[in-house]
Amino acid sequence: MRASQSSFKRIVVTALVAAFAAIALTGCITVQVTSKGSSESASASAESASSSAASIETLSSSAATPSSSSASATSSSAATPTSGSEVDYVNEQEGYMFKIDKSFTYKTDGGSVHVYTQKEGEAPFFSASIMKNSSGQSVEQLLNGSGQKAVEKHGDKIVAGPVAKKIQAGNRTVLGYDYVVEENGKRTGYYTYAEDANGAFLIWTGVAPADDVVTPAAMERAMETFQFKTA
Repeated sequence: MRASQSSFKRIVVTALVAAFAAIALTGCITVQVTSKGSSESASASAESASSSAASIETLSSSAATPSSSSASATSSSAATPTSGSEVDYVNEQEGYMFKIDKSFTYKTDGGSVHVYTQKEGEAPFFSASIMKNSSGQSVEQLLNGSGQKAVEKHGDKIVAGPVAKKIQAGNRTVLGYDYVVEENGKRTGYYTYAEDANGAFLIWTGVAPADDVVTPAAMERAMETFQFKTA
């Protein structure tokens, strides 16, 4: 078992490295690694790549119970998928903002925020955080490392992915990937993206049922509307 897990981990890292390199060069290649250790290459249009949501687990696993300030964007029921109306989320500590549906709730913990698309404090949710890049890593290195940690944690419970993807958010290119874990008959999607933010990392993560389309779309909308506040 250990040998097969180790082999799978090597395949995941190798495939993701190749996928991110291909994306950087051509903008249209994804590589999928299944839980059985096989790899598959496929071409995708820039349009479909930019509309895809991507994910991972490691950073979001500790984000399920953030502390500090808490706020509700609206008094409407948290079970409402979307209201069709948006508000600005503003993080005063890091000075950034993005759009969320006013039916969502959120919790701010310093420079990080966790946005809940249904019940406050529980999945499904997505998060955004700023992390110092003290080691001088590239975005690709960060994602490859977190992907390896995700595989170490979930192992053969991964039933789809990881799949390397990208989103074109205005003039920004955001790299990431997603995968699906099955446990006790329940399938959960994990999402992660990362991009350079003035020498630091802006990291997006999400956790949602595998058939949830609202949460990945909401995270992508937040990416597209993200901006640092001007004085």
